[in-house]
Amino acid sequence: MYQNSLQPNIQVTAVDISTIKNPNDSVVVNLGRVYDSGKFSYTAEQAGTYVLVFTNIYNILMPYSKRVSVTYSVDGKSYTQSFEIREYFAIPLKLTKGQSTSGSFTVRGGFNNDVDFYIEAHTGTQSLTFSFTLVNSGVANGFAVVVLQADGKEIWSNRYFVQAGQQVDVSGKAILPDLDEHDLKIEVAQQQKA
Repeated sequence: MYQNSLQPNIQVTAVDISTIKNPNDSVVVNLGRVYDSGKFSYTAEQAGTYVLVFTNIYNILMPYSKRVSVTYSVDGKSYTQSFEIREYFAIPLKLTKGQSTSGSFTVRGGFNNDVDFYIEAHTGTQSLTFSFTLVNSGVANGFAVVVLQADGKEIWSNRYFVQAGQQVDVSGKAILPDLDEHDLKIEVAQQQKA
């Protein structure tokens, strides 16, 4: 029984996490000038914000208003929106990798019932660098499995040996596959006597 009470007590201290965002903005669908009506479809290759863009900028010298009605879906859920456009109108969508959007729109107004249409992707990754100290205040040497979590999901882990009454300084790197804000946390997931 005395042997069982001799356990490590390994805690994470001095946590520092830095994030560098690596954006990648691009046009993933470009229908160009569309007369009367148009259709679009796209499946996201990466998680991010995708924007349905309607422009009338080519008519900037004669900015006639156009009336656009669009119906679009994101993974089966449909949305309808009508708006007047003089220069530019954007509809942002959050898509995860593999999610699809598709739809159709009609244009009325101006000389030709026309508008330019494209889908713009705001995607990218985040590079994380982190450091922390593992402190063993217990009376036995031990191993600790440390995890880095983003919104409660594990994105990195490693196992460390920490002697009784000692500390170990650790640093590492990880990548997040999006540009979203996340709740980042480093903690000891499990520990055991060495």
